[in-house]
Amino acid sequence: MQRMGARAKGFLAGGCAVALLVATPRVAGAQPEPPRESASPEAKRAEAIERFDRGVELYKEGNYTAALSEFRAAHALSPSYRVLYNIGQVSYQLQDYVTALQSFEAYLAEGAAEIPEARRAEVEGLAEKLRGRVSTLEVQTSVPDAEVSIDDVPVGKSPLPAPVKVNAGRHRVTASRSGFAPATRAVDLPGAARVAVHLELAPLSAPVATGAAPARAPAEASRMTTLSWIGVGVAGACAAAAVGTGVAAIGAKNDLDAALPSDPSANDARSRVQTLSVATDVLIGAAVVTLGATLVLTFLRPKDAPAAAARASPPGAAQWTF
Repeated sequence: MQRMGARAKGFLAGGCAVALLVATPRVAGAQPEPPRESASPEAKRAEAIERFDRGVELYKEGNYTAALSEFRAAHALSPSYRVLYNIGQVSYQLQDYVTALQSFEAYLAEGAAEIPEARRAEVEGLAEKLRGRVSTLEVQTSVPDAEVSIDDVPVGKSPLPAPVKVNAGRHRVTASRSGFAPATRAVDLPGAARVAVHLELAPLSAPVATGAAPARAPAEASRMTTLSWIGVGVAGACAAAAVGTGVAAIGAKNDLDAALPSDPSANDARSRVQTLSVATDVLIGAAVVTLGATLVLTFLRPKDAPAAAARASPPGAAQWTF
């Protein structure tokens, strides 16, 4: 590549032939800032010539990345199909085959009959070679409007309007959307291949409110009801009374044993012993029956009986359960 002086000025003004070309990759690479609209055409052309010459110097020094930036800026300031050839050559050196191919194809299309036959044959040969190093990715996602990226470079939202051209080799395809877990897939692409990739995005679970207490499992409802406790109380009272009459019966029995058989008080003592003994037995029986009935009715009752009764009864109705 030769440094452009007056020839570059003539070229960018619409004159003669050039060397290198610029193309814009669809997958990677930052775009140059558009020229300021306030600048005059002459000022833009002068800056384009300066950047073009700087790009040639950088290319000769082997700084292809910086050279590409300068050629793109020159093309944005003063568009010319001839600069596309330069950008294609630099992209080829950077092994960015997609950009190189796009640049060469644009050069051939825009230059048309103005391109000399020898140059056309050269560029067509390069383009054919590059087609064997470029592949096509068809990216599909399970949900629409997902942001699709290839090697961390956004390429659009799903569904993509067209397949994406990428260099042959290994690539990481990612799709992301708010409310869904990102989906990523690595693909190995041979040259001149067309591969479809489907990414399944799983919905995220509902977020937990910050500071909210974790939900507790409901405590098991007690089987004991008000009537259950009344039954237990009655059984306890009967048992206590039975203890009292039992003690009194023992005292009367002692009095009976101490009395002489001929003593008239012996008959009274014997009668009291019998009465207190019967009362004690009755009270013990009542306590046992009451407690047993209470326990049976309480623990044989279904757990959800009160809740079911509450649902079935109209508001304000009394709820009586055992």
